[in-house]
Amino acid sequence: FKRVTPPAATPANRVLNVFALDWYRPSSLSFDPLQALAKHGEDTPIDTFRPRLQDLIHRRFLLDTWNYDYITVYPGHEARSHSSQLVELAQDAVLETEIIYTPLLERTETVERQREKSEEERRQVAFHPSESLRTRAKLHDDTVILLDDICTTGSSLLAGAHLLRKAGADRVVCIALGLTPGGPQTDVKEITDPEASASEIIAGVDQ
Repeated sequence: FKRVTPPAATPANRVLNVFALDWYRPSSLSFDPLQALAKHGEDTPIDTFRPRLQDLIHRRFLLDTWNYDYITVYPGHEARSHSSQLVELAQDAVLETEIIYTPLLERTETVERQREKSEEERRQVAFHPSESLRTRAKLHDDTVILLDDICTTGSSLLAGAHLLRKAGADRVVCIALGLTPGGPQTDVKEITDPEASASEIIAGVDQ
């Protein structure tokens, strides 16, 4: 779990809460399948992440006191594109639940891939959230789960969450398949309590 604090003077001015299935580092068992999914668009890793994502959704979200309305995915770098692997994972994660998958965010123009940007270039996404992103629907005080493959600086998720709130979302909680190490370690916590809900963890309950 990681709290992402927006850089000063960005429109995305609310702290972002990000849950991750694993670390994105070479020593992690998820590293190779996540590279295959995120960088090469392979379908095979879906079977690796599906049960883990379903478990996280059921354990942390469905048993929560908060009600979650939608799950959506952060768009790909190409205009009007979404990762088919992330879409499938998002849809499968909420099967037989009342959470609805819908593509709430859209890429309006093709941009450079995140992995080809410097850290500073990644951070700039939070300063200009509407530059190449838009929302596709109005929301009405809904709670949205925003799914992405890898969270490095968190700037993309900050931008997406900001636009979802502008569209009317009350809360946006993020999930990443992998979390890149780095940044203040005080903002990162490995959750060991299997019963802790998302809202309890976000509230800072000591696990």
